[in-house]
Amino acid sequence: MDFTLIYFLFHFALLVFKVAGFDTFKTQINNINSFQNAYSKPNDGNNLHFGTAFQSSQYADSHNDGDDGDGDPQITTTVIDILSSNSDFSYFLRILQKNKLIPVLNQFENITLVAPVNQAFLETNMINIENPDDPDSIYDQLDQIVFSQNDLYQYIIGLPIFSYDLDGIEIFKSMYSDDIQYSNLFNIDRSSNLDDDNITYSPILFNNINNTINFFNINNIFVKYPDLFANTQNSIVHGIINLLNRLNPICNLINNNNNIIRTIENYPNNNYDQNNQNDQNNFISIYSSFLSHYYCPRLTNITALIPTNSVLDLNEIELNYLSSNYGSTDKLILTNHFLINDYIGGSINNHQLYQNFNNISLNLSSINNGNNLVWHNYSSLSNNEHDIVFFRSNILSNNAIIHLFNSNFDKNILIPFNPRKYLYSLNCSDFVKEVDFRELGYLIDDIQLNQTIFVTQNSIDDDNDNDNDNDNQLSKKSLQSSSLSNLNTLLYHIVDEKISTLKSGIYNTKVCNNKKLGKNCQKLKINKINQSNFIINDNTLINTSLNTFKNISIGNTVIYLIDQDLSLPNSLSSSVGSFLKCSRSLNYLNELNLLNLISNKKGYTIFLPCFNSWSSLDLTLDYLEKNLTALNLIMKNSIINGLVYSDFNNSIITSNLLGESIEIKSINSDEINDDQNFHQNFHHNQIDIKSGKDNSYHTDDNDDDFIENEIHKYNVLSINSHASKDYLKVEKYSDILFNQGVVHPVEDILFPRNVQISLTNLIETTQSFNTYPSSSFIDLLHRANLSYILDPKSSNNFSIILPNHLSLIESNITIESSLNFLEVFLKLHILPNPSNDENGNSIFNCDRKIPTLLDGVHLVCRKLSSKTIMLQIEEGQDHEVRVLNRGCTTFNNKSCVFVIDRPINPEWLDDDKYHIRLPIAAMGLGFIIGIVCIFLLLSCFLMVIGKNKKGTDEELNNTDNTPTSSTLGESARLIRNNSHYTPNHSPRSSAGRSNTKRGYGSLNEFGEGTSANEIANKTVPVDLNHIYIRNNSDLDLPNV
Repeated sequence: MDFTLIYFLFHFALLVFKVAGFDTFKTQINNINSFQNAYSKPNDGNNLHFGTAFQSSQYADSHNDGDDGDGDPQITTTVIDILSSNSDFSYFLRILQKNKLIPVLNQFENITLVAPVNQAFLETNMINIENPDDPDSIYDQLDQIVFSQNDLYQYIIGLPIFSYDLDGIEIFKSMYSDDIQYSNLFNIDRSSNLDDDNITYSPILFNNINNTINFFNINNIFVKYPDLFANTQNSIVHGIINLLNRLNPICNLINNNNNIIRTIENYPNNNYDQNNQNDQNNFISIYSSFLSHYYCPRLTNITALIPTNSVLDLNEIELNYLSSNYGSTDKLILTNHFLINDYIGGSINNHQLYQNFNNISLNLSSINNGNNLVWHNYSSLSNNEHDIVFFRSNILSNNAIIHLFNSNFDKNILIPFNPRKYLYSLNCSDFVKEVDFRELGYLIDDIQLNQTIFVTQNSIDDDNDNDNDNDNQLSKKSLQSSSLSNLNTLLYHIVDEKISTLKSGIYNTKVCNNKKLGKNCQKLKINKINQSNFIINDNTLINTSLNTFKNISIGNTVIYLIDQDLSLPNSLSSSVGSFLKCSRSLNYLNELNLLNLISNKKGYTIFLPCFNSWSSLDLTLDYLEKNLTALNLIMKNSIINGLVYSDFNNSIITSNLLGESIEIKSINSDEINDDQNFHQNFHHNQIDIKSGKDNSYHTDDNDDDFIENEIHKYNVLSINSHASKDYLKVEKYSDILFNQGVVHPVEDILFPRNVQISLTNLIETTQSFNTYPSSSFIDLLHRANLSYILDPKSSNNFSIILPNHLSLIESNITIESSLNFLEVFLKLHILPNPSNDENGNSIFNCDRKIPTLLDGVHLVCRKLSSKTIMLQIEEGQDHEVRVLNRGCTTFNNKSCVFVIDRPINPEWLDDDKYHIRLPIAAMGLGFIIGIVCIFLLLSCFLMVIGKNKKGTDEELNNTDNTPTSSTLGESARLIRNNSHYTPNHSPRSSAGRSNTKRGYGSLNEFGEGTSANEIANKTVPVDLNHIYIRNNSDLDLPNV
């Protein structure tokens, strides 16, 4: 039987019973309404209402027992009847008629029609009323509007919905879909296909929060005529004041910021900050890109719980990883976690469980009458109870409902980022493959490991490679060609601590337990070279320009990019090379077979003399190079068993290669201030490191501040043995790492106690005894009874100004010289060392007088350059000698030998007591004898002339009162030998002095002069004091 006829008969009976007073028949109407509900689409079990949106009893009370205005009972009413009975729907009805959609609308029952009133067409400018009294012009415009069957379906919901049955916000499916072709307008039952997941139906939102028609709206459009009931079709009509906007697909909506912003602004209770430019530009861009990558445009009937960028908190490295092939799986997991295959929104009573695309249950409910969705216990994977309240819910697209949240969400619940994924992102997959090949994957998978990885990027971007099993397996051929083919080389790239901020330092790597270092791990050194760059082991650059991400940190692991792969420290000679002028030390080690050290399973520390250490020894070095035994002892004394790096701040007891037990201790500032020995050594340059510069400091009252600054830059080490205590300054982080330990380039040389260099050794080093055996300076000291100054055990210390060996010979200063002369001469060349050691430093600082062993006589110096020092007598004439070389003893560093280019002449002294003087009586007697001699000679001369005038004339022309020619010839030869070291007097000292030039050999003033007869009878040394020359040119002798 036709339903309409049945329905009419029941309503006719209702009228009869009402007239008869039988209101109780309403119970029968309730049964009829229940039948109508059963005819419509039943509840599908979720919170969107598709078939139970109103109660039939309310419908019966409100509509079936009423009458029209005249009191006549309502017989039949269709949807078209409702539209026709209200002129405010005339435009909409005209469009339906023109587009032949009246039959389509009449075929439906149990629907809700959202009908736009005439105002809706005017406000959207679909028609323009130029003449309100001319309806034909209006109809002509309406007839031009194309309104398809699918357009009509946008306004139809597949069940009747009364406004007062709504509980806040509820979302329904309209019959509109882009997925169905309408070749047969009447053969498609839209109401029976609303649950078909393969067909997309556009959602529509009903909002009646206050449960009153005054606030009732549909898709945020005010409903002017609510709840118009078409009893014949059991359908409802709601008249709205605007046309429904065509909804965008979710992919178009989320990928266009302007679209999503406008959509949010159209919804009430908006928590979105329109003034926040960051939100406007990027607030869901990350997840939107993921969703588009996998699902657009294939999404149908879904709910998207979209996190903002701040919620995902993905840095550039993580985004780069997820965008690569290596991160595609993780990106899909992240994307699926926020998608539900159904429309979820509006009012959700109690907690409901929904399966996301990862088949994980999500616990959802709503608050504020459906305005805000709530995600309960969102981190269920980690068993932590947290709730997320969505700041914007119920955003509609034509195939999805969108909810936005910006609460904290732990992305690591879904994607556990680790160093491996970061390395993939940084294009370091070659390193990852090597690690996997060595079965060391735990090093890059465990984020709890405290470590720092230094790695180079692949030479070619491998983002297009497939992350499959073949990529994780390296062939032997590719392994051999890799720069990380050695296991220890690979491990050397990983430091066993987290270096969050780069700074200079010495760090342990993962290379441990090797044969050469025993249980010690190989170190890695980092130095800062400028404001933004650091260097590893002096050859590998950590360039911050490569590190686009200032702090590449994941868990407890930090990653730094470097410009080349690291190499393990090489052999001693290869590691040191010519670094810091260490080549001389390497040559010595090579000559002594100490370059290849045997394994001691502890490692070695070598305090290697570099910089200017050897050349500053001068004369001492000459001695050592002639004595390889002593040199071998020194080099072995500098090689220590065990590892002491420049950041060492403790003390250890170990031994050197000589087998001697030593204690090495780092000295702090307090200990240094209390250690007088340190201050003395400091002042005497025992711990100075200055590359190629003068080995001296100008010390003053600010020494303590200077030492404090030195301690900050250097690590001061105390090296103690049972026989000595030395200090070394090791520059922090200047370590040279090699495969058996560490080398410290130092300026000081550690002399072992069994290497004893005395003044005698130094003096002998300068002389050639085989050629000139009689000219030894040591023999002169013995001749003058001054050899006690050579005793190294003497409580008094002396330094010697040693004339060049050849200059002594040329000056005819030998053991045959006058004893008194030798005593004055030698004391003038001997410097007593006071306890405050003013001599050695004074010569090189030139800042004070230098006392000599000769009473009241001092030397002063003049520095022409760092290596050129001139000396002269303070109390003498302006004659200078140049310091050629120097060397100091190992017994006491205050005792030194300074080699000069020529002797210091006692004649240069101003003091008369050091010149030849005769008694007055002797001078008077000599005067008388002289007159007599002259008279006798003159008489003889006259007698000879008288006998032979011609002969006498020739004699007078040839002799002129001079010595015999043989004697003169021998004297002239000796004068030539000594004349080069008989300098002319300067203008300052020559005034008022005789032009007589004297040699250094005799001082007859002291009663030991040589007589004239001895000069005539001997052929060895001539007393030059008895020869007077007016002008050097007479004998063609050179002047100095």
